[in-house]
Amino acid sequence: MRTREYLDIAGDLADVDVGSTIAMSGAAFSPAMGKNSVQNQGRLMAVLNLRLGVWVPNPMLLQGRPAAMGLRRKLWTAKWPWYLREFTGFYDRTARFIYLTDGGHWENLGLVELLRRGCCEIWMISAAGDGTSSFETLAQAIALAREELGVEFDLELEPLRSPKKPCRRERRLLRDGESVATAPRSFVTGTFSYPSQTPDGDRIPGKITVIEAALIGDAPWDVHSYAERNKDFPDISTGYQLMDHRDFEAYRMLGFVQTQRALDGCKPSLCVADGDGPIVPVI
Repeated sequence: MRTREYLDIAGDLADVDVGSTIAMSGAAFSPAMGKNSVQNQGRLMAVLNLRLGVWVPNPMLLQGRPAAMGLRRKLWTAKWPWYLREFTGFYDRTARFIYLTDGGHWENLGLVELLRRGCCEIWMISAAGDGTSSFETLAQAIALAREELGVEFDLELEPLRSPKKPCRRERRLLRDGESVATAPRSFVTGTFSYPSQTPDGDRIPGKITVIEAALIGDAPWDVHSYAERNKDFPDISTGYQLMDHRDFEAYRMLGFVQTQRALDGCKPSLCVADGDGPIVPVI
């Protein structure tokens, strides 16, 4: 269901503006945590009101409704039954309301859902906090895509890997400017293929561009200065919730520069021409 249509019909029952959507996507602490759910733990979290998820009208049941009238009364009268669903761990995708929480409880990047929809060109930005040493979040997504959809990837991430950060004693011996490890590249491109849908057995090809959050050498000097002061950047724990303007700007600028490098490096085979103008990346 299209977002605008959903919002028009659901009205204020679907509190899905930008701020609340960010809060939902970061709801890592709730009774329903997908594959990480533990029944007794979920019950305890529900009782203690440790619930960061939110109930919203089910888009499957909103199509064709003229307005949100009537839904408001249903939500009020059914408040306790919905809460009991959290307590018992019973969630039904065909119910009037569905429970939204952190997608990372299933697959943190959204890659599998793009593949489920048959996308043949994907741009993926990973800021999962793995750093450029393991790429574990992407590896989990690729494994899940193979298990669920039979999609195979040919993707080399080694160019994104940062050298090992020096220990504290080694940093004291290094010259200025050499104490912060940087990634060699901002992005990599690769291919994937869907299972064959034809008798001849030919798989359906696709292309993927991956941007992994990592400090790069040509980032602005103020970003490097921030990284020297914050050794975990750009993988600072989400437990750090009191970000000031300096923290936010360092992350914003790094993301901007990395994405711009990827767009500048877009090859013609990954782009389409926009009339007589410049090559425009397909995102």
